Amino acid sequence: MPELVDLELKKIPIEFNAGEHVYKLGDRWLDGVTTVLRAAGKPWLAPWAVKEAAKYLEDNWKVDRSYDKKERDQIIVAAKNSWTRRSTDARGIGTEVHDWISTYVQAPETGVPPLKRPHEAGAWRCVDAYLDWRATTGTQYLASELIVCDPDLGVAGTLDALILCEGKIKIADVKTSAAIYDEYWIQCAAYECLYRSMRTDKSPVVQGRGVLRLDKDSGVWEWMESPIEYQQALDVFLNILGLHRYNQWCEKRKETR
Repeated sequence: MPELVDLELKKIPIEFNAGEHVYKLGDRWLDGVTTVLRAAGKPWLAPWAVKEAAKYLEDNWKVDRSYDKKERDQIIVAAKNSWTRRSTDARGIGTEVHDWISTYVQAPETGVPPLKRPHEAGAWRCVDAYLDWRATTGTQYLASELIVCDPDLGVAGTLDALILCEGKIKIADVKTSAAIYDEYWIQCAAYECLYRSMRTDKSPVVQGRGVLRLDKDSGVWEWMESPIEYQQALDVFLNILGLHRYNQWCEKRKETR
């Protein structure tokens, strides 16, 4: 079973509301890493949504029959919304897999037994891939679902794991997406920045960042180290943070008009 360690980080009383996914320090709200990154947009999202709509029409539009206006409109609306259904399903699988891994990793410390194998096929394929990754690489967990923050920056986040892999301590972000996207490296750098702000002289030094992708269709795993330098990736995050806060300012101005 995995074994967690005391990282001897600074004690910062961060409150985290998992339901709303918000962080608070005293009477001050902090920006969440994933919330900040939404300001950058997702350039791959529109092409994927179009692809999902086309696939829905291909599967549901019968060329050998005629449709009245109501039937046609129903199919078109369903096609337009098909990407949101897929996205919601994917998020559900991701949450289930993260919960399973977290419970599994923390079981020796919490005394809570690992969850049963997930019922959803995509989720249990991811779990099987995760267990294979652990067995194949011999990776040790130092921390799981670790909340980190930088009070001066006003940002907080939850990193999936701090691991010891190939003799180096690394931040690991677990994904169940169809691919490893470049935005993940910005997210990992942000987590390292927050972790660094909480370090003491006795805390482990992060020596790398990587993404573990668990494929929900094939049940195989993919590990990739960050191809971008820490400072370069962090600079991108800080620019996105500025855009995020500008967007917030604009929203507040609209409310006062």
